[in-house]
This record gives sequence, structure tokens and C-alpha cells, in this order.
Amino acid sequence: MAVALKIEVRHSKADIMADYLTVVPTGYGLVGARQAACAYFGHDLSGLSIAQAAEIAGLVQAPSAYDPRLRPD
Repeated sequence: MAVALKIEVRHSKADIMADYLTVVPTGYGLVGARQAACAYFGHDLSGLSIAQAAEIAGLVQAPSAYDPRLRPD
């Protein structure tokens, strides 16, 4: 908890989230939201719809369970 507080003092929440989204596993050897956007939806983060961005955010909890290629519904 002390480390988290030190990080929050030095960095904005947006920066912390951006850093996290570059290193989080998003399934099947993919690392980060950028790789997930390209692999699952065929375009960069800037081209994602709100639903696609939400899908990638949900992948963090269980990447293999929420893989849009295996379960498009």
C-alpha cells in the first residue's frame, strides 16, 4: 500500500493506467492493449469502438475466457 501511495503522488492516474495497459497480458502471448486491438479487431487503439475497448478492458480478468475470437458473442 505504501508503494501504491508513492506512485500516486508522483504520477497521474491516467499515466499509471497507460503504463499498466502496455504490460498486462491480454491472452495467448499478447501483451498490452495495443497488441490485443491489432490481434482481435485488426486496427490500432485509436480505431476501437467503445464496445471493443470494453472487451479489451475485460480481457484483463480472464484473457482466455473472454477471447473474442473464440467467443464472439
